[in-house]
Amino acid sequence: MDSNSHIGLCERHHDDIKQVLTKHKNVLIDLLTKHTNMATFDIADRVTASPIFRLLDHLDEGPFLYHIQDFY
Repeated sequence: MDSNSHIGLCERHHDDIKQVLTKHKNVLIDLLTKHTNMATFDIADRVTASPIFRLLDHLDEGPFLYHIQDFY
């Protein structure tokens, strides 16, 4: 059985984490774009720049849990 710690530390799970984060990043961008009354030109950039989705850029640099510490 995998624990949250194991998933975050084991590099075999990086592709799964990337897929989940990418899917939900795109869902969030779509939701914000469809349901805003403001200009939508920078929504994708703002979502992509948020700390949770910036993790996508660092997953190849080592265990996921090491990068998540930046949130605390």
